[in-house]
Amino acid sequence: SSQGRFAEAQPWFERAAAAAELGDIHGRVDRQSLGSSLHQVGYCLSSQGRFAEAQSWFERAVAAKEQGDLHGRVNRESLGTSLHQVGYCLSSQGRFAEAQPWFERAVSAAEQGDIHGRVDHDSLGSSLHQVGDCLSSQDRFAEAQLWFERAAGASEQGDIHGRVDRQSLGTSLHQVGYCLSSQDRAAEALPWFEQAVEMARQGNVFGRVDAERLRDFSLSLAGCLRKLGRDGDADAVETGIPPA
Repeated sequence: SSQGRFAEAQPWFERAAAAAELGDIHGRVDRQSLGSSLHQVGYCLSSQGRFAEAQSWFERAVAAKEQGDLHGRVNRESLGTSLHQVGYCLSSQGRFAEAQPWFERAVSAAEQGDIHGRVDHDSLGSSLHQVGDCLSSQDRFAEAQLWFERAAGASEQGDIHGRVDRQSLGTSLHQVGYCLSSQDRAAEALPWFEQAVEMARQGNVFGRVDAERLRDFSLSLAGCLRKLGRDGDADAVETGIPPA
């Protein structure tokens, strides 16, 4: 699957899941290992855009991972990944209200960290952001704003190695601004849009800049400035936007 050959990889993961369900020579089943194989089947399906099918595999992965390994130890970080993917499959089908509790459960799991208690704040931020997305997709902007703020706070702390994806951080900052702007609170939204643009300019953990994202954030900033009657500043921002 790392080569992008998801359709070919899928039956192999299905066979791995079937084998894991049989257990070891003593019949003991490592549910964590089983869950990982089930998760990979779901990942292959979702990578082909087959979200409804993938969802059921991710749900099975969640159920298996909740039972833990041979010693009953539950890897909350791994569990959170599968919970997140159930939410992703639902939101990809436009089922935001149904997706939201899965993302909330993913947040709770991610906050507990891996088996060593280490928290991947980048992954946590992603799940927090998705809860916000589900709420804003239902026009619940005041509620969504709080989740996007938490997502930004988590993303600022980086992954388990402390690396900060400023592009991802910028997306959460932008969404805080969007929620405030949608509540006609343009003056409060402005600094969030400004920060989002600055983060987009710095790019991801490898320093790569997504030009389209930077353009979108800059247009949001310009629009906010116009709402505040600062047309000259808005013109300056728009002039600095590279062509599409």
